[in-house]
Amino acid sequence: MKYFLHLYRYFLTNCIPFLQPFETHRIVINSREGIDISIVDNSNVSRGIIGAFESRYARHFSDLHFRLSQIKDTQPYKPVLREYVIAKFEDAWYRAKVMDIKTNQFTRRYEVMYIEFTNVSTVTEEDIRRYPPNLNVPCHTNVCLIEGFPHRPSKAQINFLQEKLQMHKVLHVDAVNYLQDMAMIRCNALIDALNKIA
Repeated sequence: MKYFLHLYRYFLTNCIPFLQPFETHRIVINSREGIDISIVDNSNVSRGIIGAFESRYARHFSDLHFRLSQIKDTQPYKPVLREYVIAKFEDAWYRAKVMDIKTNQFTRRYEVMYIEFTNVSTVTEEDIRRYPPNLNVPCHTNVCLIEGFPHRPSKAQINFLQEKLQMHKVLHVDAVNYLQDMAMIRCNALIDALNKIA
């Protein structure tokens, strides 16, 4: 029986891709004025990468987190690789995807990427719940790479970016293109300011 269970899990993990239980919306600019985006992850700002969503969707973001706060499931869950789950971070629940599973003789730990924040954390099954079938709220968060970003930013430039691109701050975007799922954002004022810093 254990062999068949192992074989079934292998099949689920490697042969059937997990369907994303929600839509993903890209950043769209329909006017010359550009748009504002809200920053939700700046852990890779020194490489010109941020997690962000269009500021006009801030209410959707809040509504989603209210719905997640209502989760009453108390049953720990053992997901498989690439499965969508609900995972805890600092006593709150968030949507996540299992990116890696690390096991040893005593523990099983899961590396998950929090969908709305684009950051990664390691949790145990105690902090994971099965993804609710009725939670199909679209995801508006995108991983964004700043176009024209310096190849080797100076310490002064990195300090400027860490101050300018803090969590929950708004950044103006003049244009956007996509490279697969990554948003290549053009922020003229930001790049101009960076270029003036030695």
